[in-house]
Amino acid sequence: MNKLLTISVLSILYCSIYSSVDLNIFNSSYAYNGENASYWEETRYTLTYFENLFQPYFTIKSGENLIFKIGCGFLLPFNQEDKIKNYYPYFQTKVVNDGFSFIIGSLENDHNFPACILDPLVNMTPQVRVITKSQIPIDYENFPYGIYSHGFYEYGLQLKYKEYLDFYYNWQLPDNLFHRERFDIGLIINFNSIYFATHYWHNGGHENPHPVEITENYIVATGVRNTNFSILYLLSYFLPDRDAHPEKNIFGQALYLEWNLILFDFKLQPIFFITSSFINQSEKYISIEGDPFYRVPLYAGFNVEKSIKIGEECIINIGFVNGTFLPYTDVSWTPMMIRYDQKLQVNVEYKFSILE
Repeated sequence: MNKLLTISVLSILYCSIYSSVDLNIFNSSYAYNGENASYWEETRYTLTYFENLFQPYFTIKSGENLIFKIGCGFLLPFNQEDKIKNYYPYFQTKVVNDGFSFIIGSLENDHNFPACILDPLVNMTPQVRVITKSQIPIDYENFPYGIYSHGFYEYGLQLKYKEYLDFYYNWQLPDNLFHRERFDIGLIINFNSIYFATHYWHNGGHENPHPVEITENYIVATGVRNTNFSILYLLSYFLPDRDAHPEKNIFGQALYLEWNLILFDFKLQPIFFITSSFINQSEKYISIEGDPFYRVPLYAGFNVEKSIKIGEECIINIGFVNGTFLPYTDVSWTPMMIRYDQKLQVNVEYKFSILE
């Protein structure tokens, strides 16, 4: 008994010397209004987010190389109908050594993908709503809690090396009687502005019978990308029914240009995007989890963003996502082919030291 007590006391003393515990409070209040004047099926239906994400969590550091994060995120929509709409466990084990980070559990979702690969809404809301089923091919599946793409919370495995490498596996949905399993895998390599990225999206599973067994989407991007500009060549391959109907597979190519400049503390971002549909109409660039406006043959955007920092804890972000597009190669442009989104986000994060 005395030996057990001695071991317990020594363990507590060891943890107090080599560990630290912090209580973190993260709160994000945001409003996003997505508007476009025409061709909703080819791009995206108008939508509005007005929500609050509240996430308390503990950060436990054990020595120099091991970090645990334990908490939960609560989604509170600002309306008269929903209260706490959903909650998201936040459990992360992170091992760091010589610039490398290995993560299991809740992932770090700051992936360096352009909007034509991964929708920026993923970084804002836990639930990216899917209104048109042409956006994600799940027309025969049933989702009791609503149809969503993955959002702010990602779960799985991740390996990172400084800002040069990000490789992750994000498990989204299990296979059950309602729907198939779903996961995506991303790889981003960016060294001295030389950029290579690939994204794989899988909707499948064989545990339960489904009318379509496997749906897949592959994206490859290469070129130059840094904080000032991006020039990327993209390939996509979409397999709606991989095993039964390979004749439905769709190949696509695209060129993505992005420029970032600062003017009077405003971030200005001109964007130009064009696909191979102009050369071959059977081709179409498709990124299942990308901003759906990048499925059209031609898109030109001009985004404006302003960030205001208040103290060390609060950041206010105001943004406008503007663009014009051509839905098909054989139609003439009209002033109705536009998008004009508005965003307001207030992020606050506090840290309280419990054990140092």
